[in-house]
Amino acid sequence: MEKMEESIHGDMEKIEKSIREDMTKMETSLTRKIEDGDNAIRLILENDIVPKINVIAENHLNLYHGLENLRQDVQKYELLPIRMSLLEQEVFKQPKL
Repeated sequence: MEKMEESIHGDMEKIEKSIREDMTKMETSLTRKIEDGDNAIRLILENDIVPKINVIAENHLNLYHGLENLRQDVQKYELLPIRMSLLEQEVFKQPKL
């Protein structure tokens, strides 16, 4: 009976060792897959997304400067009727010859 228990205990240890090895292999495999996925995401970010964001940012800055220039031009033209009115008033105030 004792030999049978030792045999069962030995078999259980072998099974446990085998299961532990399988779990270690699975863990290693999963870790490698996660690292590969992480590297793929980093490459996509570096090579595809970041350059596109930079292009958008540069174009946004160009548009902003263009809009600022346009606003300045519009302000100049908005003042023209007021300046014209003031000049007309000055002309009418002048004594007629």
